Amino acid sequence: MENIIETKTTDGRIIRLDTSDEACKKFGFSHGDKVKTISELEAIIIGVGPSNEGDDVLWYNLLRSKSGGVCYYGHENRNLAEIGFRKI
Repeated sequence: MENIIETKTTDGRIIRLDTSDEACKKFGFSHGDKVKTISELEAIIIGVGPSNEGDDVLWYNLLRSKSGGVCYYGHENRNLAEIGFRKI
């Protein structure tokens, strides 16, 4: 699968994410999109993978973050554009 990447989370775990348009579009964005989160932080969309609870969520990399790694918004396994994330 060419659209699967491994990356590190902010808590140091290694996870596999699907970066395909098909996987990301249901969350309102595409791999590589630069966005602003609800709290006005800039981020880059990475891909879709399991949350800590096991649901598929959209993972992103916060820009200017000291923690490094990717994270996701709450338990949101829905379109993030509909809850306030926006492309920049």
